[in-house]
Amino acid sequence: MKKIILTLISILLVLAFGAACTKKVEAPQGPLQSFHYEFGSYNGGYWAYTLTREKEGKAHLLAKGMNGVDLNLDEEIDSKTLDQIADILDKNKVAAWNGFNERDNAILDGYGFSLKADYGEEKIEASGYMKYPKNYQIVHDSLVEILNGLQK
Repeated sequence: MKKIILTLISILLVLAFGAACTKKVEAPQGPLQSFHYEFGSYNGGYWAYTLTREKEGKAHLLAKGMNGVDLNLDEEIDSKTLDQIADILDKNKVAAWNGFNERDNAILDGYGFSLKADYGEEKIEASGYMKYPKNYQIVHDSLVEILNGLQK
């Protein structure tokens, strides 16, 4: 009898743990209020974009380049850009990245990223250095296309 009870408890624990590990991460609700993305390396140059939703369909764009990257923007843009970014984040389940913070300290001149998405009540924050979350390259390439398009 003791063996049966222990077996049942073990099965229940395995089922409960499995359910916890496959927890579905929901996309944040509401419009993306602000977005920050930076990428680069010390020797290869670094860039950072911050977009903040303002009133009446407008957003503020601030973009800076460092270490040889010629980028310096501070202007008003259409807030539809934030909607496009939100679509990319949602489509690629970036909400599951929340809390990602991994590094490969064995690589001294690699590339890193930092992403912050603020939906008001909900936020997504992730960063990495030569380690990246699932779908990272797809998201990065899509974001670069949009962000590079903001340069006139």
